Amino acid sequence: MRLVASIALIIAMSACSSGKSVSPPGPGATVLVTAALASGVDLYRAGTDHQANKVGSLQPPAFAPHALSITISAADNPVICVVWAERREDPQLPQGSCYRPVPTTQLRTFGGTPINGLPADVTAISISEDGRRLAWLDPQPTAGRPEKVDVVTGRFGPDGSVTETARVTPEGNRPSAQRPKAREVLWAGSTTLVVTAVNPDGSADEYITKPQSSPEGWLAGRSKNLGFVDPDLVWEDQITVSATDRTALLLELAPFAANGSPRSRLVSVDRTTSRVLEIVAVAEPGRQVTLATGGVRGVVFDTDVDGEDTDVKTYLRLPGEKSGRLLKGLPLGARIAAQP
Repeated sequence: MRLVASIALIIAMSACSSGKSVSPPGPGATVLVTAALASGVDLYRAGTDHQANKVGSLQPPAFAPHALSITISAADNPVICVVWAERREDPQLPQGSCYRPVPTTQLRTFGGTPINGLPADVTAISISEDGRRLAWLDPQPTAGRPEKVDVVTGRFGPDGSVTETARVTPEGNRPSAQRPKAREVLWAGSTTLVVTAVNPDGSADEYITKPQSSPEGWLAGRSKNLGFVDPDLVWEDQITVSATDRTALLLELAPFAANGSPRSRLVSVDRTTSRVLEIVAVAEPGRQVTLATGGVRGVVFDTDVDGEDTDVKTYLRLPGEKSGRLLKGLPLGARIAAQP
């Protein structure tokens, strides 16, 4: 499956120019998309013409071309941080780098600044909306539990330094055989974390937690205990794919839908009242919305044939549009990650 992400304005620290002009963006272009390939990460600009135009790329560290995790701050001039590794499967010695893009009229490869302070085996990172804090997943194997993963937060400096400020362990009051393993983490604004964790039986739950140490582990329960439930109980699972201080973008699934009925949809939810604000997208019959990301600048999402990862189509829905439209121009098979 593909990790989807949209961005606004490009990031560059040190850069070298290819001297090649960038195709002019379509009218009212507002969204940038990162596309992770086998050799690095490319940047694309897309607008109301729903055509993705390549505008640059991110330079990976030596011997680490694969992007394991991509995160983008919410600023107009965002920070993009990437965890790179030699290979995606069974990664070894992942390296974190952050990029600060500037607008450019030519295709450029943007160099990054190494993140100093991450653990050697970090698996995923997320940057807060204001770009001042990082959260990451830190495997902490022990003799009794080899797959334990802590959620850690830290202050992030402009020089790439990160200093741990809080650590939350998913211990709770469960017996060790029932404790979850954190898999993904994202910021809801700059004060709250949304963590997806895998249970021993393979199911996944979401947890909301504040970036502070807690002997009880998670500070609140699963998303479905926070009110993110459709009243008619048709939509059973909620997966947070983007969140701000006020809203969350949720991917809802209906695994037992009858033939021809939609099996997934994207909804925007008020995080305070748990009220569904808008149905952002519903999959066509025979297809599922598989992954999505975005926020105020637009929502990018994938659909495929009944979750089989075949005939993948990517859509873009911009503010003011009633539905998503096909986003053309992205490379096939790319993994993408997005700005809130």
